[in-house]
Amino acid sequence: VGTGRLALPLARDGARVVGIDASPLMLGCAGEKSSTELGGRLSLLTGDAHHLPFADRAFDFAICKSVL
Repeated sequence: VGTGRLALPLARDGARVVGIDASPLMLGCAGEKSSTELGGRLSLLTGDAHHLPFADRAFDFAICKSVL
């Protein structure tokens, strides 16, 4: 999720967004930019693409941006 550059606008437009990043620093940046106006539509989690804590088919779609 990085700093939330893509996740925040999606959440503001009404999508329920779960952002994952391995860096607590990046999650902190995204969290600082989020606000109460999102109504709980943005969840930020520490994690990596190899060990995602979700069941199969838990989401309608996924966006992977800047994944090495």
